[in-house]
Amino acid sequence: LQAEYLMVVGLLQQKKFGEAVETARSLVTKDPENSIYYNLLAVAQFKSGDVDAARGSYLKSMELDPGYVTPAINLASIEIDAGELEKARSIYDKLLLAKPLNLMTLNAKAVLMIRVGDTDRAVDLWQTAQMNYPADIQSDRKSVV
Repeated sequence: LQAEYLMVVGLLQQKKFGEAVETARSLVTKDPENSIYYNLLAVAQFKSGDVDAARGSYLKSMELDPGYVTPAINLASIEIDAGELEKARSIYDKLLLAKPLNLMTLNAKAVLMIRVGDTDRAVDLWQTAQMNYPADIQSDRKSVV
């Protein structure tokens, strides 16, 4: 299954989204309890333009492994693209309730807060990230500026 997983990644890199969806579906069929495969399927579906299917696959991935942050952040990105900022905020809030110091979620929600004009909240989130992940923030600072 690892070879198929890498094949899907390669197909996505080659922008062969239809083939990526089919191969990812095969992975899900072979291992229907694997949240990583559902997340990969969702990415392929999103890239192929099937946003509704991608939402469903992200939700299935989150259902299978509520602690897996990546599909939730990906789903929030879809909601942001659709202009559903409150839905995205709700997703981030749920993630932060479960894992209050998750760096990926803190940063993603901070960016959303900037977008909705709540810079004070964004600064609070980034300060929390800085206090808990100073080395990560320092190494990322050069790429942000």
